[in-house]
Amino acid sequence: MAMINVSGPGMKGMVGMAARVFAVMSRAGISVVLITQSSSEYSISFCVPQSELQRARRALEDEFYLELKDGVLEPLDVMERLAIISVVGDGMRTLRGISARFFSALARANINIVAIAQGSSERSISVVVDNDSATTGVRVSHQMLFNTDQVIEVFVIGVGGVGGALIEQVYRQQPWLKQKHIDLRICGIANSRAMLTNVHGISLES
Repeated sequence: MAMINVSGPGMKGMVGMAARVFAVMSRAGISVVLITQSSSEYSISFCVPQSELQRARRALEDEFYLELKDGVLEPLDVMERLAIISVVGDGMRTLRGISARFFSALARANINIVAIAQGSSERSISVVVDNDSATTGVRVSHQMLFNTDQVIEVFVIGVGGVGGALIEQVYRQQPWLKQKHIDLRICGIANSRAMLTNVHGISLES
């Protein structure tokens, strides 16, 4: 996805500016995926497919040529390689704190939120993030909202004093880790003579 920001003093209080923006996109056959507008009415931002960015930019610059030339609108601000993560459900209206938990999950993963949009029915909320952070964002949000376990896979090489102590510590801390929704699995143990592996985790009871 790419996000285009149309802003400038001409946006505030001028009737029909937003309508012109989206009419241009409609005539060009470009799908607008997400829309946000500042409370000051100074700017309006929307997302389009990355493949349609250049066509969208040209269409807007042609439509608002005079406004851009006279400084009524500022030069178009474009951000590329973005993705949208959405939380959707009937519980959004009745359960408190869903949005806070969603944002908290992204913050803990150091994922920067570029823009936020909420549906008028209060059944959905969407955020725009960097495309490279999208997979991590979906995973941590799912863990936070649905209390699924975070899976950590460990491979231990060397089972001497240090390796043996690590395995013993992991075994003893399993109850505490489960309470924190962390599934820490030792999937491989090896030394110079042998190797034991299990993709689902090796039983440490023995």
